[in-house]
Amino acid sequence: MQSCPQMQRVITRLATRFGLDLAAGAAYLKLENDPYVPLVVEKVGRNLLSVAHYVEEGGDLAADPEVVFFTGYGQWVPIEVTQHPPAGYRAYAEPSADGKEIAHLDVAGQADLARFVEVWARNLAAQGWVERAHQIRESEPETATRFPILEHMGATAYVAQAVFAGSRLYHAVLIGHQVTLKALRAALWMGQYLALPDTGQVERPPYASGPSFHSVTRAQEIVYHSRIVGDQERGLYTMALWADNRDLLEKGRCFYLVDPHASPTPIRNYDYGEERPALPLPSADVLVRFYAWLNEALLTPLRKEWAGRLWREGSREPAWAPLADIASSQGCSGWIVKTDERCWEEIVQQITREG
Repeated sequence: MQSCPQMQRVITRLATRFGLDLAAGAAYLKLENDPYVPLVVEKVGRNLLSVAHYVEEGGDLAADPEVVFFTGYGQWVPIEVTQHPPAGYRAYAEPSADGKEIAHLDVAGQADLARFVEVWARNLAAQGWVERAHQIRESEPETATRFPILEHMGATAYVAQAVFAGSRLYHAVLIGHQVTLKALRAALWMGQYLALPDTGQVERPPYASGPSFHSVTRAQEIVYHSRIVGDQERGLYTMALWADNRDLLEKGRCFYLVDPHASPTPIRNYDYGEERPALPLPSADVLVRFYAWLNEALLTPLRKEWAGRLWREGSREPAWAPLADIASSQGCSGWIVKTDERCWEEIVQQITREG
């Protein structure tokens, strides 16, 4: 694999001049050098550093180019590049799940990228970035104050939404750099544990202090799907991650429901034998999915007009094993619906008796 010593030298000199610690867990530096477009240097994961020019298009910032470097070998190795369409995004190497080494490599493509980077480095030197650039100090992005942070093996992302229970993660929306999001997705798929931040739904004991985590989750016998879209300020992307409901029906005899527009529902611990009130009805579209998936999972025949009563009775009876249970969630509401045939048949019999 080809390194890029000239680019490493230019960026290292800039980091030294402006007091940026490239070895820190988080590092960010934005520079201006008129008449050229701003230059941004940012740590985007364990042993991963992004260098980019950002141009404004339609009120948004777009990278042209952005190159991600793997720095774990001492000598910087360029592995990914984003340029203005039609070139777009290309990856020529992939870090291992633990971020310590490069696991997959397109030798020819990575060598071409290294040559491109060295030409770029010579241009930066000729344009006088090291001598004449000045720092643009920015406030933290709004995302940092709105969402909790998920950190794993040096990869950091913001948790906009999540629904999970125990060791199972059913739905998540994460915001972060593209490389970081792919690293987190790979960790989940490989069965590694990720500790999600405390959702604030459960009261913490008075002696608890410092950061805490509500649950430890991983992909466990669940097929996950994901989508990474968007390009926001500072190169932030959005990744939606969700489990396949059909797979849950087959393996876990349960399915999950998520309402991304509803606030998280507080979780209460009920004593054994204590009567549990029915959960509030979800939105109309969630209720439609609840009926459709329950009808698919059960042999007991159901009628559409029973959807509301099935939800109310299923979330209330029996108190010791609710059939529709609140899932731990962040930024949205989520429920787990168990599909125990005997219990639902009893509820259907009760509904038909009462008319």
